[in-house]
Amino acid sequence: LNPVMGHPSVATFMAAILLGAWFGGGGPAIFCLVVLHVAHGYWFQNPKGLFEPNVASFVTIAGWYAVGITVGVLSRMRTQAQCGARAQQLEAISQREQLRSTLSCMADAVLVADVHARLTLMNRAAEALTGWNITDSTGEPLEKLFSIRREDSHDTAKSPIERVLHRGRVVHEQSPLLLITR
Repeated sequence: LNPVMGHPSVATFMAAILLGAWFGGGGPAIFCLVVLHVAHGYWFQNPKGLFEPNVASFVTIAGWYAVGITVGVLSRMRTQAQCGARAQQLEAISQREQLRSTLSCMADAVLVADVHARLTLMNRAAEALTGWNITDSTGEPLEKLFSIRREDSHDTAKSPIERVLHRGRVVHEQSPLLLITR
Protein backbone atom coordinates (compact mmCIF):
# COMPACT_ATOMS: atom_id res chain seq x y z
CA LEU A 1 0.00 0.00 0.00
CA ASN A 2 2.91 2.38 0.39
CA PRO A 3 3.04 3.45 -3.28
CA VAL A 4 -0.70 4.07 -3.38
CA MET A 5 -1.54 5.42 0.07
CA GLY A 6 1.78 6.42 1.56
CA HIS A 7 2.61 5.51 5.15
CA PRO A 8 0.59 2.58 6.64
CA SER A 9 -0.94 4.96 9.20
CA VAL A 10 -2.85 6.64 6.38
CA ALA A 11 -5.39 3.77 6.07
CA THR A 12 -5.96 3.75 9.82
CA PHE A 13 -6.38 7.50 9.92
CA MET A 14 -8.75 7.53 6.95
CA ALA A 15 -10.89 4.82 8.57
CA ALA A 16 -11.02 6.78 11.85
CA ILE A 17 -11.95 10.01 10.05
CA LEU A 18 -14.66 8.34 7.96
CA LEU A 19 -16.16 6.55 10.97
CA GLY A 20 -16.20 9.75 13.02
CA ALA A 21 -17.78 11.64 10.14
CA TRP A 22 -20.33 8.95 9.33
CA PHE A 23 -21.59 8.46 12.85
CA GLY A 24 -21.08 11.95 14.23
CA GLY A 25 -21.45 14.37 11.34
CA GLY A 26 -19.39 17.45 10.52
CA GLY A 27 -18.21 18.40 14.04
CA PRO A 28 -16.73 15.01 14.95
CA ALA A 29 -15.28 14.78 11.42
CA ILE A 30 -13.34 18.03 11.89
CA PHE A 31 -12.28 16.97 15.39
CA CYS A 32 -10.97 13.63 14.07
CA LEU A 33 -9.22 15.39 11.20
CA VAL A 34 -7.41 17.83 13.50
CA VAL A 35 -6.44 15.22 16.12
CA LEU A 36 -5.20 12.76 13.53
CA HIS A 37 -3.42 15.49 11.56
CA VAL A 38 -1.52 16.52 14.72
CA ALA A 39 -0.83 12.88 15.70
CA HIS A 40 0.45 12.05 12.23
CA GLY A 41 2.54 15.22 12.02
CA TYR A 42 4.32 14.73 15.35
CA TRP A 43 4.46 10.93 15.75
CA PHE A 44 4.69 9.39 12.30
CA GLN A 45 6.13 12.03 9.98
CA ASN A 46 9.81 12.81 9.50
CA PRO A 47 10.68 15.63 9.81
CA LYS A 48 8.09 16.38 12.47
CA GLY A 49 5.50 19.05 11.73
CA LEU A 50 1.95 19.56 10.51
CA PHE A 51 2.91 20.08 6.88
CA GLU A 52 5.84 20.37 4.56
CA PRO A 53 6.21 23.70 2.75
CA ASN A 54 5.33 22.41 -0.71
CA VAL A 55 2.28 22.23 -2.95
CA ALA A 56 1.89 18.44 -2.68
CA SER A 57 1.65 18.64 1.11
CA PHE A 58 -1.01 21.37 0.98
CA VAL A 59 -3.01 19.50 -1.67
CA THR A 60 -2.87 16.26 0.35
CA ILE A 61 -3.98 17.99 3.54
CA ALA A 62 -6.79 19.81 1.70
CA GLY A 63 -7.89 16.47 0.20
CA TRP A 64 -8.04 14.85 3.64
CA TYR A 65 -10.11 17.68 5.06
CA ALA A 66 -12.38 17.79 1.98
CA VAL A 67 -13.12 14.06 2.21
CA GLY A 68 -13.75 14.15 5.96
CA ILE A 69 -15.98 17.22 5.85
CA THR A 70 -17.88 15.93 2.80
CA VAL A 71 -18.63 12.61 4.50
CA GLY A 72 -19.65 14.50 7.65
CA VAL A 73 -22.03 16.76 5.74
CA LEU A 74 -23.50 13.84 3.81
CA SER A 75 -23.95 11.92 7.05
CA ARG A 76 -25.78 14.85 8.62
CA MET A 77 -28.02 15.15 5.55
CA ARG A 78 -28.77 11.41 5.71
CA THR A 79 -29.67 11.63 9.39
CA GLN A 80 -31.93 14.64 8.81
CA ALA A 81 -33.65 12.87 5.90
CA GLN A 82 -34.25 9.77 8.00
CA CYS A 83 -35.68 11.86 10.86
CA GLY A 84 -37.90 13.75 8.42
CA ALA A 85 -39.14 10.53 6.81
CA ARG A 86 -39.90 9.02 10.22
CA ALA A 87 -41.80 12.14 11.29
CA GLN A 88 -43.84 12.06 8.06
CA GLN A 89 -44.59 8.38 8.57
CA LEU A 90 -45.81 9.00 12.13
CA GLU A 91 -47.93 11.94 10.93
CA ALA A 92 -49.49 9.80 8.19
CA ILE A 93 -50.31 7.06 10.71
CA SER A 94 -51.83 9.63 13.04
CA GLN A 95 -53.94 11.17 10.27
CA ARG A 96 -55.13 7.75 9.13
CA GLU A 97 -56.23 6.85 12.66
CA GLN A 98 -57.96 10.21 13.02
CA LEU A 99 -59.79 9.59 9.72
CA ARG A 100 -60.74 6.09 10.86
CA SER A 101 -62.12 7.47 14.13
CA THR A 102 -64.07 10.19 12.31
CA LEU A 103 -65.56 7.71 9.85
CA SER A 104 -66.65 5.36 12.60
CA CYS A 105 -68.64 8.16 14.26
CA MET A 106 -70.50 9.19 11.11
CA ALA A 107 -74.08 8.03 10.57
CA ASP A 108 -73.86 8.44 6.77
CA ALA A 109 -72.30 5.68 4.72
CA VAL A 110 -68.80 6.62 3.61
CA LEU A 111 -66.52 4.73 1.23
CA VAL A 112 -62.91 5.91 0.89
CA ALA A 113 -60.95 4.89 -2.20
CA ASP A 114 -57.49 5.42 -3.62
CA VAL A 115 -56.81 7.03 -7.01
CA HIS A 116 -57.30 3.65 -8.70
CA ALA A 117 -60.87 3.41 -7.35
CA ARG A 118 -60.01 0.61 -4.92
CA LEU A 119 -61.51 0.67 -1.44
CA THR A 120 -59.23 1.68 1.42
CA LEU A 121 -61.74 2.45 4.21
CA MET A 122 -65.47 2.24 4.90
CA ASN A 123 -67.56 2.90 7.97
CA ARG A 124 -70.22 0.68 9.57
CA ALA A 125 -73.07 2.48 7.84
CA ALA A 126 -71.45 1.72 4.46
CA GLU A 127 -70.97 -1.91 5.49
CA ALA A 128 -74.69 -2.15 6.33
CA LEU A 129 -75.82 -0.51 3.07
CA THR A 130 -73.49 -2.36 0.69
CA GLY A 131 -73.54 -5.74 2.41
CA TRP A 132 -69.72 -5.85 2.42
CA ASN A 133 -67.48 -5.72 5.46
CA ILE A 134 -64.19 -3.83 5.55
CA THR A 135 -62.09 -6.98 5.93
CA ASP A 136 -63.43 -8.61 2.76
CA SER A 137 -63.68 -5.45 0.68
CA THR A 138 -60.38 -3.61 1.27
CA GLY A 139 -58.53 -3.35 -2.03
CA GLU A 140 -61.58 -4.32 -4.09
CA PRO A 141 -62.66 -2.10 -7.00
CA LEU A 142 -65.47 0.26 -5.98
CA GLU A 143 -67.58 -0.78 -8.98
CA LYS A 144 -67.80 -4.23 -7.39
CA LEU A 145 -68.90 -2.84 -4.01
CA PHE A 146 -70.94 0.13 -5.14
CA SER A 147 -73.50 -1.10 -7.67
CA ILE A 148 -76.25 1.34 -8.53
CA ARG A 149 -79.25 1.43 -10.86
CA ARG A 150 -81.73 4.04 -11.93
CA GLU A 151 -84.84 4.27 -9.77
CA ASP A 152 -87.22 4.40 -12.73
CA SER A 153 -85.78 1.32 -14.50
CA HIS A 154 -83.83 -1.83 -13.77
CA ASP A 155 -80.90 -0.66 -15.88
CA THR A 156 -77.57 -0.45 -14.16
CA ALA A 157 -76.36 3.15 -13.95
CA LYS A 158 -72.85 4.23 -14.78
CA SER A 159 -70.92 4.77 -11.58
CA PRO A 160 -70.38 8.44 -10.66
CA ILE A 161 -67.07 7.43 -9.09
CA GLU A 162 -65.39 7.08 -12.50
CA ARG A 163 -66.59 10.56 -13.48
CA VAL A 164 -65.32 12.04 -10.21
CA LEU A 165 -61.90 10.46 -10.71
CA HIS A 166 -61.82 11.52 -14.37
CA ARG A 167 -62.99 15.12 -13.81
CA GLY A 168 -61.36 15.63 -10.42
CA ARG A 169 -64.43 17.32 -8.94
CA VAL A 170 -67.88 16.60 -7.51
CA VAL A 171 -70.51 15.35 -9.96
CA HIS A 172 -74.27 15.47 -9.51
CA GLU A 173 -76.77 12.91 -10.76
CA GLN A 174 -79.84 14.15 -12.60
CA SER A 175 -82.02 11.14 -11.83
CA PRO A 176 -82.50 9.26 -8.53
CA LEU A 177 -80.36 6.16 -8.04
CA LEU A 178 -80.73 3.01 -5.96
CA LEU A 179 -77.85 1.14 -4.30
CA ILE A 180 -77.83 -2.59 -4.95
CA THR A 181 -76.56 -4.52 -1.92
CA ARG A 182 -74.48 -7.66 -2.05
